[in-house]
Amino acid sequence: MTMLVVVMDAGSSSATLDTAAATRLRSLGITHIAIAQDAKTEAVVLEGWAFDVVGSGDEATAIVAGSARRSSLRPVLDTLLSRST
Repeated sequence: MTMLVVVMDAGSSSATLDTAAATRLRSLGITHIAIAQDAKTEAVVLEGWAFDVVGSGDEATAIVAGSARRSSLRPVLDTLLSRST
């Protein structure tokens, strides 16, 4: 599953995740959205098996962040940890 994390100042997003935005994100192959924040920072995590982060990452970022100043983080490492028995 491909992941993109969009990071911006909390409360600075000019975009909203309304039905139109969700439809646009789904058309890019995004099937899961999570939002995390603290007092200073907001992060929107976009994931999907069919999501092409290289080809559509900028468009997805624009959908969720609007004109807010932001950074986009792409996966560098994805690993599974298991408990040894």
